[in-house]
Amino acid sequence: CEQFIEIGAGHGYFTKLFLKYNNPSRTVICDISKTSLEMTKSIISETSNISNITFINKNFLELDVNNKYDFLIMGEVLEHVYDPVKFIKCARDYINSNGKIFISTCANCAQEDHLYRFNNINEIKNMILANNLIIEDDLICSSEDIDKDSWEKEKIAVNYCAILKKWNIDMKKVKIAFVRNYTIEPFLSIIRKILLEKKFETEFFITGYDDY
Repeated sequence: CEQFIEIGAGHGYFTKLFLKYNNPSRTVICDISKTSLEMTKSIISETSNISNITFINKNFLELDVNNKYDFLIMGEVLEHVYDPVKFIKCARDYINSNGKIFISTCANCAQEDHLYRFNNINEIKNMILANNLIIEDDLICSSEDIDKDSWEKEKIAVNYCAILKKWNIDMKKVKIAFVRNYTIEPFLSIIRKILLEKKFETEFFITGYDDY
């Protein structure tokens, strides 16, 4: 990784861990909060030389989209904004063709400082796929030891993180539509396999069961 950026650093712990195992030639940390940036500087300085890091106190939607990065971290951000789709789209635009994005967020996690609530994990996956990104790997962790079929019904908070990458394919060949969020899970592994291996020659269309 040569070019690295974190969006919404918060406490800075994600970047601290990343820099512990990576040595990018360029590191940028952007947060709209001055307090968060100062906290991030303090935490990262414990293990890294922050003189080589660019700190930007700005809304990341206003950054120069011409600057591309190999890796982008956006941890615990999507639930704190009114329009997470806009943030996902911008994150996609800020990485290069082979770049990757790490996101973490949650579903059924109502908090005072959460401006957007995902009802289930499929809503998050749906949003990712609908914005020309593919889930390379992900992890789901429930806040309670309860069967996953009951998560949404019981309003159990569920944490989600994923590594995303651009599709880098001719989108004219692909048409995907999801009708109800909870109906798409059987298709996700198929979509991931097809897009990762790029094994298709004609258009295909996927929809939820409720469309029939």
